[in-house]
Amino acid sequence: MKKIISILLALNMLGTYASASEKVSAVNKDGYVTVSGNDNLKDYSNTSPSPFTEDSENVNFVMAMTGVTGIGNNAFTYCAALGDAVLPSTVRYIGSQAFAGCTSLTSVIIPYGVTQIRNYAFADCKNLSSVYIPDTVTIIGESAFYGCDKLTIYAGEGSCARTYAQAEGIPIEYINGGQNQIIDVLNNVKIIINGNELSLKYPVVMKNNMTMIPLRTIFEAVGCTVTWNGAEQTAYASKNGESLGFRIGSAEVTSVSGPKQLDIPSALICGNTMVHIRAVEKLGMNVVWDGSQQTITITY
Repeated sequence: MKKIISILLALNMLGTYASASEKVSAVNKDGYVTVSGNDNLKDYSNTSPSPFTEDSENVNFVMAMTGVTGIGNNAFTYCAALGDAVLPSTVRYIGSQAFAGCTSLTSVIIPYGVTQIRNYAFADCKNLSSVYIPDTVTIIGESAFYGCDKLTIYAGEGSCARTYAQAEGIPIEYINGGQNQIIDVLNNVKIIINGNELSLKYPVVMKNNMTMIPLRTIFEAVGCTVTWNGAEQTAYASKNGESLGFRIGSAEVTSVSGPKQLDIPSALICGNTMVHIRAVEKLGMNVVWDGSQQTITITY
């Protein structure tokens, strides 16, 4: 019989900073948790809860930077307002109950490189409808997705995830070996616009080796007016009579002068519309990416 999670939550507030280990830190700024370093985010327990669990109503997004190697037990348990969690390809495991009870989660991409999803990791995420699991995962623990009644697993046909889904009676859709979701989050990228370094609130993301930038931050910095149409799931950037439309999940860009194409679909990541680095070229600007220096240079 599967166990039902019982987690006692303390109610005192510990502020916005949580020490994970000497090599890893996690900071909550305005609901946006950034985990950075070169180690595992530490384990917590029912008797020693995570500060994010205690401050659960103020945790909206989690983004772990490249270098983080594991998400500790009970790290974000019952963070009911948590709508998105982005993990890099350096992560090797997701701890027991790490995201249990995160009822606002609807979709999760387990990055390529993870080998273990431990017991109850996503249990009682009642609105979780899709999880992408790569072939690198060889262990899925007891009741890892217990209570996720809306869930469909997307994974490779010969994967551990297939065996797990069949044993648990979870619907599964087969994709390209479960290996087409390779994500890295870069916290040391500089963006230079006409010689001036831009201050970034949200980091640059590498998805399937494609560099993606936060649309609003970049386009407003080059003088565009940016609007969001939730019904269309489309962000619009306008300048000098040209208007570009970036629809989430589509690589096509609508414009006054006719449709244009990007190399990767636009994506909604932690509440931000992320677009391919070359998107601003559609406004006639020049973009240069220097991988060795981790610098994006935009001129116009």
